[in-house]
Amino acid sequence: MPIDVVVVDDNEADARLIQRRLRASPKYEFTVRHFLDPAPVWEVFRGRPPDCLLLDYHLAGSTGLDFLARMREANLDVPVIAVTGEGNEDIATEALKLGAGDYLPKARITTESLTRAILNVIEKTDLQRRLHKQQTELQNFVSVVAHDLQQPLAAVRGCIEVVRDFYGNCLDERGRDMLETAVRTNQRMATMVDALLSHSRFGQVSRQLDPVDLDVVLDGVRKNLAQALEDSGGTLHVGRLPAVVGDDMALTRLFQNLVANALKFRGDHAPIVEVTGREADNQAEIVVRDNGIGIDPDRRDEIFLPFRRLHKDRYPGSGVGLATCARIVELHQGEIRVESEVGKGSRFIITLQRPLESAEAGRRGRGRTILVVDDDIAILRLLRSLLEREGFQVETAASVAEARAIQVGNRVDLLVTDLILPGESGFDMIRAIRELNRDLPIIGFSGGGVAQSEISPLLERAHELGADRVLGKPFDRGQLLGAIGDLLSGGSAGEAPEPSPEPVGAGS
Repeated sequence: MPIDVVVVDDNEADARLIQRRLRASPKYEFTVRHFLDPAPVWEVFRGRPPDCLLLDYHLAGSTGLDFLARMREANLDVPVIAVTGEGNEDIATEALKLGAGDYLPKARITTESLTRAILNVIEKTDLQRRLHKQQTELQNFVSVVAHDLQQPLAAVRGCIEVVRDFYGNCLDERGRDMLETAVRTNQRMATMVDALLSHSRFGQVSRQLDPVDLDVVLDGVRKNLAQALEDSGGTLHVGRLPAVVGDDMALTRLFQNLVANALKFRGDHAPIVEVTGREADNQAEIVVRDNGIGIDPDRRDEIFLPFRRLHKDRYPGSGVGLATCARIVELHQGEIRVESEVGKGSRFIITLQRPLESAEAGRRGRGRTILVVDDDIAILRLLRSLLEREGFQVETAASVAEARAIQVGNRVDLLVTDLILPGESGFDMIRAIRELNRDLPIIGFSGGGVAQSEISPLLERAHELGADRVLGKPFDRGQLLGAIGDLLSGGSAGEAPEPSPEPVGAGS
């Protein structure tokens, strides 16, 4: 079934360009409706809303931000991509705050980038709708619990305490003990209700799902549990973790519960908790491993149910911590499972969705090697970390001489090089490579005023020598990954053109 796209743009030429880009998609079919004026689009919303709305910033008599604000007031959740010819980061930030799912400068729109962005915001909005439905159902349940359980419990406790305090002298010792037992049992039930309400609240996630850096999440968990780590003599090791899509507060609760449980159910030795992760296509797998008392394999399924406490006589607790974890993962459309043996610790394996753009980059990166050349070691480390996260093999060199030595013994699929280097420059390297290999994609980057919006002498010289793209420092992550993806998938130099038979590396 075709993907229905509405374009709101007062520039006919730009709208036709978007239509051509979408028609060129080899995998997806699009139907495109174009409106010069945003006013008629409200009638479209009242009828059959589109699968995606491409909204220009400059509109007749208003802006795309004004339109987004009205959509927000009307509580419309149509997937929106904001587009503009200006590439202004302030506009992009404001559009995202107002509910746009993505932002694309017109100069960087290609068939691939536009298709990817549309699929991304549609998937993201669909996930948010399902989560919102589940949140509503959960909130209804919370209201029932609050009304139907808490009030009777409070009444019962009040009556018991009155009997104990005013009529206790009429009872013998056994009777008074039974009253105290009733008070404790009632308090236990009230605590369970409070824990259930907490479980319900933390099981909710916000409707705005964004890329979440799990390294930052686990850093917060470490700080929150600093006292528990110190008291238990425990150690928390965190490896490099992939980005995921989700609610950062809910994910913090998820991993905090898992780490806190590992510190509590520790046996007679100091607890050791390890958190590691890996990427698999469009998913991230996170493993939380501990050296605790372990779980009986026959009872592993019970631990994710509310109030199922396997060691209630030895370890205090409400019995909803792991149930909350399971709820959070469920609301993120993920999975959680446990592998464990008694006395040998446990492994909790969580599967969550990765950001779509990152997953696409990972597929492009699989099996590809990128050579990065820069005399700034910090930049080399940054680029290695960034590109390895996206699935690329990375070789680094601090000089042209080192880069040439690496090329001798390694297959290189793409070169990323600083243009200004001590001794032989990036220009020298580009010239030499083009003399030997016309097809190697090359991205040059530099400070010194290199602008994306104008042909500076530096950019012009790099293009003349054969660089396919030139980026300025400090570079934008999305800009770099977009350029790499375009070049490795067959895009050519300069502003993204329509598909053409020209070979990669034939500088324009």
